[in-house]
Amino acid sequence: MIILGLDWETTGLNPETDRIIEVGLVLWDSDLRAPVRFSGFLVQSEVEVSSEVSKKTGITHAMLKRFGLKPSEAFGIVGEYMSCSKIVCAHNGNEFDKLFWHEWMKRERKRVPDKFWLDTYSDLPAPNARLTYMAADAGFVNPFPHRALTDVLTMLRILDGHDANKVYERAKLPNVVLQAVVSYERNALAKARGYRWNPELRKWRKILKEGEAKKEISEAEKAGFEVVVVK
Repeated sequence: MIILGLDWETTGLNPETDRIIEVGLVLWDSDLRAPVRFSGFLVQSEVEVSSEVSKKTGITHAMLKRFGLKPSEAFGIVGEYMSCSKIVCAHNGNEFDKLFWHEWMKRERKRVPDKFWLDTYSDLPAPNARLTYMAADAGFVNPFPHRALTDVLTMLRILDGHDANKVYERAKLPNVVLQAVVSYERNALAKARGYRWNPELRKWRKILKEGEAKKEISEAEKAGFEVVVVK
């Protein structure tokens, strides 16, 4: 099975107003258990790179001007990679990378054939963890966190610890989004159970597969906080 692993670094979290500033692409052969083609590059952006983003990623606006590809050129490379695989894999891709990709297609006024998206954040048997933590649990360290290409390679190495076909089947199951009802003083309870802070909604959320929500709601109640299903 050939899987396209991808990751973006962006100027912010809003797919409509922010822009992709770095792309990481890896074609992964799950039978060979190895990358067979990869590419990583910066992308020029009309949206300024904030000091906060630069501090997190190491990417500056000056770097984009000097080394970045034009958005249309970068878009073409991503589309060409997508044509090599029926499956796209991204960490938290359904809530982030996929949304940015759809907005990018709108701006370029082009459509790339729809792909099935596999999400290592929600589709693995023990999901809902940051990539850094998952790598540590797997016994290795990502040498350059928050850089697109190394994040993709880290993600795919984590995926390689699972049966890709079983993950693919699990990915077909509908997702359920749970939201923790916790005060600021008690948010550590939700964080300990894998809930992640959504800065746009200002809520603690967790994604599970349909059929797992009832157990999680019960376990959260035992842990001391309420959970509601939001979608």
